[in-house]
Amino acid sequence: MSQRREAAIVGIHEYPLRVAPGVSSLQIKAASAAKALSDAGLNWQDVDAVYDTGTHQNIGGLGISEYLGLKPDLIDTTSVGGSSYEFQANHAATMIATGKANVALLTYGSTAHSDRRAIGTGGATGQGSPTPF
Repeated sequence: MSQRREAAIVGIHEYPLRVAPGVSSLQIKAASAAKALSDAGLNWQDVDAVYDTGTHQNIGGLGISEYLGLKPDLIDTTSVGGSSYEFQANHAATMIATGKANVALLTYGSTAHSDRRAIGTGGATGQGSPTPF
């Protein structure tokens, strides 16, 4: 019988800019992932599980892993709409609790606001300049 381990969120980062012209969602993911790992006192080599929906720029778990130079044992690309990240956090907690992963990295990055694009609608959010929030 395996022993269950507790999982915890130990590092987070929210990208500081809402309007970031010239910055790709992939760059936002990478910068945020680096800051979250630093916040947790971890480094890239500690990551053995990657969770990413691949909804932006069509680069999912494998693509983001390659971009970040990671070689994870586990990649999860669950995509069920707006609650994908809640599903992925639950999957990561389960994998950690059962000993199938030690450090899971969940990534997200979007340029929807900079692009004045409403996520999920495929259209622009309106006319004029993007709002600061």
